[in-house]
Amino acid sequence: MMWGWEVDRPSCVGPPFPVSMNTSTRLAIPDDAHFLFALYSSTREEELRSVGWDAGQKEAFLRQQFTAQQICHATRFLDSEDRIILEDAKPIGRLHVAREKGEVRLVDIAILPTYRGRGIGTKLLEELQDQAMRSGLPLCGSVAKSNLSAVRFYQRLGFVVTGDMETHLQMEWRGILDGVDGGKNGGAKLG
Repeated sequence: MMWGWEVDRPSCVGPPFPVSMNTSTRLAIPDDAHFLFALYSSTREEELRSVGWDAGQKEAFLRQQFTAQQICHATRFLDSEDRIILEDAKPIGRLHVAREKGEVRLVDIAILPTYRGRGIGTKLLEELQDQAMRSGLPLCGSVAKSNLSAVRFYQRLGFVVTGDMETHLQMEWRGILDGVDGGKNGGAKLG
């Protein structure tokens, strides 16, 4: 079991688990800060290509944004676990998940560009969907409207848009909570 959301367990994420023979996760530690900043920066590369800033300006902007994100996550998602995705024991991504107010919240998932497209994110989210379904909770998250590939990724996994904010879409996967399989089997009505 990847997440271990037993009712009497305060933690929402369980022990490391294999995604593939060489891929696993572990809890993030303070020494991961440099990696997490590099990972965060990689998610903003495309967006920052079109601005007229020099490298120093981009670095300052990214550090400010990363710090704000870290503070927001630390204060907003108290019952969460931040995990580092590993391939052959090398950090390649982040999976941050919270359990709150009747939902499982995907706070953040990011994978370094050279490891994207290998099915790692799909496997992680499918396992998270299975755990949310077993817990009887929807899996929720938000995605930047401008990140069309991420929107398509979530939709392919059965997520639907439930809210439209200025810059982000709220998305949710409900599994069989409404008698529908949540998209894993084509959205078939169950029962």
